[in-house]
This record gives sequence, structure tokens and C-alpha cells, in this order.
Amino acid sequence: MEGGATPTPPRKVMVVADPTRESAAALQYALSHGVLEHDTLILLHVENPNAWKNPFSFFKWPTPSTSTTASAFFSSSSFTEGGSSSGSGSCGGDMDFLEAMKHASEISQPKVRVQVEKVEMECKEKAAVILHYSTLHSVDIIVIGQKRTLSNAILGQLHLAILSLKRSPHTIKQIDQILTQTITTGLLHTTPTLNSILTVYSKSPAPTKAILTYNHSIKNSIPLDNFTYPVLLKACTRLKSLPKGKEVHAHVTKVGLGSDVYVQNALVHFYGSTGLIGDARYVFDKMPHRDLASWNSLLAAHNSRSGDRTEALVLFKEMMCEGIGADSITFVIIISALARVTKVEYGSSIHGSVIKNGFDCYVNLENAMLGMYVKYGDMNAALTLFTEMGGRRDVVSHTIMINGCIETGFIELARDIFNRRFDKDLVLWNSMISGYVESNHPNEALVLFEKMQNEEVEPDQYTVVSILSACACLSDLQYGRHVHQLILTKNMFHDVFVGTALIDMYSKCGSISDAMATFYKMEDKDVFTWTTAIGGLANFGYVKASLELFYQMENEGVSPNEATFVCVLAACRQAGLVEEGCFLFSTLVRNYKIQPKVEHFGCIIDLLSRAGLVHQADEFVKAMDPGERLVAYKILLSACMNHSKIDLGLKVADELKRLGSEDHAVRVLLSNFYALAGEWYKVEEMRRNMKIFGMLKEPGISCVEVTT
Repeated sequence: MEGGATPTPPRKVMVVADPTRESAAALQYALSHGVLEHDTLILLHVENPNAWKNPFSFFKWPTPSTSTTASAFFSSSSFTEGGSSSGSGSCGGDMDFLEAMKHASEISQPKVRVQVEKVEMECKEKAAVILHYSTLHSVDIIVIGQKRTLSNAILGQLHLAILSLKRSPHTIKQIDQILTQTITTGLLHTTPTLNSILTVYSKSPAPTKAILTYNHSIKNSIPLDNFTYPVLLKACTRLKSLPKGKEVHAHVTKVGLGSDVYVQNALVHFYGSTGLIGDARYVFDKMPHRDLASWNSLLAAHNSRSGDRTEALVLFKEMMCEGIGADSITFVIIISALARVTKVEYGSSIHGSVIKNGFDCYVNLENAMLGMYVKYGDMNAALTLFTEMGGRRDVVSHTIMINGCIETGFIELARDIFNRRFDKDLVLWNSMISGYVESNHPNEALVLFEKMQNEEVEPDQYTVVSILSACACLSDLQYGRHVHQLILTKNMFHDVFVGTALIDMYSKCGSISDAMATFYKMEDKDVFTWTTAIGGLANFGYVKASLELFYQMENEGVSPNEATFVCVLAACRQAGLVEEGCFLFSTLVRNYKIQPKVEHFGCIIDLLSRAGLVHQADEFVKAMDPGERLVAYKILLSACMNHSKIDLGLKVADELKRLGSEDHAVRVLLSNFYALAGEWYKVEEMRRNMKIFGMLKEPGISCVEVTT
């Protein structure tokens, strides 16, 4: 090229043979609306030249990419030079096929590459003439022989379907049908159509189909552009497919889009989302041009990893120093990072920056700041912001505030905020109901659930799990069975969390038979389901059955967790199964590589202590973390008293005193042991200290529910 002139991109001509009138209209419509990316469309009716009254005419319309675009409706009985067909149009006069092609070549600009993607014409000689002319005039031509397969019903509706992909959700089956039609009609060979299909697949529950469609496009040499690759990378991100993402990256470099900012931003986001922060940073540093989205992508990458959230704050500071600025997305990311690193003073500073930059009226930002203050435990600041939001408050705002109030113990304030919201969604109801259960107000949870049903709000699995927990807290078997019936009516029983909650409710309400019947009816069980059933059997004294269920769980390939081992060790402790308990404790460490917690040590120490093996129990206590030995020493000292192991008891008592617990129960236990050991001056010392510090033993409480 002289003078370094930029080469003119080739213009494409589509030649369609034997269309119907409806097909012609549909193709014109599709081309004018950007579904086809060709500049010129020539429709040939070669079998019946008298089919149209107006055999040849030109139509022009503007498009974003070209100043002149035409569609030629042409009818001819011959492909020979000089053959003619009468007609009228914007070109004027009679025109034969080759003249029409010449006109098309002038529109398409001469001396551009020839590209023939598909030739399906019945007569090879006719196709040869077209190809000869395209070579002679260097016109980029696509020849498609349709033989009347295109119709307005297919192509027109297909065009509308493609446009609607971006506007409304579709099922996978509907998308598959649209994809099939685009392949059948040849529309998939156009980049805008391909991008539409890839976009909707990447957002669907089956992003794998976006990758498969991409593979099809590569195999069939369908041209891709800078809008294609970000969509593919989004699908790879959802699939966590690092190899495919790197393959797309390689293809980006191969086709020369390595410096496109839109594609590079997608690569930064992909590597950041898959945990490769170093690769994300490498792509970012190599970008010749960066926009605000580039910085936001890298910020989001750092924020996605807990160890890099401080780095996100450093990067934000770098943005400000370089004068990059920030938008609402930037502030949402930074506020999310601040909420996790608990930098209270930074949070207030960022809040000020949000106001200074005029983003204080963006509800998504305000909700992010609400969440930040709630994470800090600063409910005063959260309430102030919540009040300032006024009419901008949405359901998310109320849900954040309700959850924050519940976590900080302000259950009445949470209910007041809940009552103020008129258009409550299911999430808001669930938050308030679960809040009552978590704050030990099960009765209020049941009352609110009744109100929810009266307002005809349909419960979901999260609702019934909370209500079943409330029933378990109250030991209300009758209400629990009522909820079970509701679950069956709403067809929720197949949800594993609902089934597990039912087992837990029946176990705690005293109906182990119903609990086990529910367990065996469940088709899908996870480790929590097995653990709940094992714990229920153990609590009812069915130690043998609980251990058998544990070994059945292992045989079915379900790995037990920490809670499972607490249940089986507690069962062994209850039945005095020393050998079985020691074997299970060793299995916990050796086979499943689980670090024993204080609950596991407590069970095994109590088991050995009850069996009189206090010295062996003391060895387990020494293996514990020093900060967790208080409960273990209390168990061991009680065992020393029961088995008259005074010498070991004195050592344990000294350890308890050294831990310096202010618990009155520890003081009472020490006083009783010293009395048993005859150390009366120490008994007097313990009693005197309890009196000085006002320590009183809490009285026992019993509760009996009487129904009339």
C-alpha cells in the first residue's frame, strides 16, 4: 500500500438462487436490519423467469458500516453474456445478469479478495459463470443455492427470534431450535447472528453449548470479531474451563485482536475469575490502552480472592493517583473489599468519595455501603444511611438492614423495619423468620409464618427449613407434622436440605421412628443428612444402630465430616465403648485427615474418664491446644473425684487454677475436690473468693409443657 494507507475491508455480495417472493422480502428485511453482514444481495430466479412482474430492481438503505448498500431482485433465463431481462429500478434500463454483477462489483469495490463460502446451485455451469465473473472482477461473493427453501415464515420469524435473544430469556430448547434454523438457513455464517447465539448460550444454564457453537464456527471458517471473544470468555469463566479459555486467548492473538481493549478486558476478567491473578495482571500490564473497565476488571480479580483484598485497595489508590477516576462499579468493588478487611476508617472515607463524585443516589452503591457498615457492626452509621436513602430504598436495602439488626441482637428493630416495607418479597420474609429462629424466638417465627400464609406468599425450601428448626426448638411435633404435609403438597420433599431438616425436627421432637422413615424415603442424601440421622439415633440411645448407620455411610462412599465423628464418639461415650471410640478417633485423624476439635477431644476424654482410664485421658488433654483445655480439665477432675485419683486430681486442680477461669462452676468443682482431698484451707479459700466476687451457683431449671 502506498503511503501506508489502510486497506479497504472487503465488501461481501450474497447471491441466492431460486428464492420465493416471500424469501426475497425476508432476505431484504434481514439485510437491512443487520442480521446479514453482506453489502449486496442478489436474488436469482433461474427456473421461472416469469415468476415476478418486476424481475429486476434495486433498493438502497443506510447501514452503520457502509454508505451505500443495495439488494438486487433479479430474474433471468440465461447466464450468458448479453442476455437480458426487462425490468426497472434505480439503476434504470434493461440489465442482464453480468451487468447486474458488474454493478454489484462497483458497489463492493473492485480488487478485493474472492471468498466463496457455499455453493449449492443445481446447475454447476451457472455456478461456474458466477465464480468466473467474481474472479474476473475481484468481488467477494457468497453464493447460496436455496431452491425455494427460504420462506418468510422461516427467515422473517428467525430474524425476530435472533433479535429477541438479547431482550428476553429463552429456554435451552428454544435456543437450540433457533441455532438449528440459523444453520439451516445459512445465517449462522454471519458474525452478528453467531454473536447473538453465543451471547444467549453463555448466559444460559448450558454455557458449554457456547463453546460447542464456537468450535463449529472455527471448523466452518465463520468470521469472528471483537464482540465474539468476550462472550466466549464469559462462558469459559462460568465453566471454570482454564484450558479452553487459554485456547480462546491464543486464537485472539492469532487473529490480531490482542490489542483490542474490549477483548483484553474480558481476558483480565477471565483470568481473575479463575484465580490466576498473576496472568490477569500480566494481560493488564501488556495492554497498550486501558479504560476504566480495565481497571475495574483487575480490581474485581483482586477482590475475588480473600488474600488479595488489600491489594485491591492499593490498586484503587493507584487509580486515583493516575487520575483514572471511578464509576459506580469501581466503588461497589472497593466497598465490598473494605467490608471484608474491616478497615472502618477507610469505609467512611470511601463513603465521602461516593458523595463527592455524585454517586450517592445510586441504590446499588448505597446498598453496598449498608452491607459494609453492617459488616463493621456499626449499626448507627447503617441506620443513618438507611434513613437518608428515603424513597430509594428497595427490598435489598431492607433485607440488609434486617439481617444486620438480627446479627447485632436488635430483633425488635429488625421487625420494625420489616413492617415498614409494603411490597415484601420472599427473601425478606425468609430473613425475618430465620432471624427469629436464630435469636431464639421460635414462637414469633411460627406466628410470622402464619401471617405469611394469610397474605398468600408462597413459601420455598428456605422458609420450611427455618420453620422446622422452630418446631425442633419448641419440640412441637404436631406443628412439625403440619409443615411436613405442606412440604408434600408443595412437592419440596426431594430437596435434600428440607429432608435433613425434617429428620432433625422429628429427632428433637421425640419421634425417632418418623425421623428414620423420612431418612430411608429420601432419594438423595448428603453428609449432613447422614450425620443428622446418626446423631438422632445416638441421642435416643440406639448406639449400635447409629454405629451401623455410620459404617453404611462409609460403604456408600459418603465421607464423614467433623460433626459426624462428634455424633459417633458421643454414642461410644454414652455406651462406654472404649475400644470402638479410640478406633474411631484414630480413623478421624488417620483416614480422613481431620484435625480434632475440642468437641472430639471432649468426647474421647469423657469416654476414658468414665472408664477409669484417667491417665490415658490426661495424655489426650496434653495433646490439646492450651487455650481449649478448660472443659477437658473439668471432665478429668470430675473423673479423678469419682475414681479417687487424688494425686492426679491435685495436678489437674492446679492446672485449672492456673487457667484463671472466673466460672463459678469451676470454683465449686475445685472446692468439692479439695474437700474430698482433705485440703480444707483451700476449700475455705475457694469459698471466700466466691463470696468476695459475688459468685453464685445458677439454679437448675426444669420445664414441663401441660396441654389441656
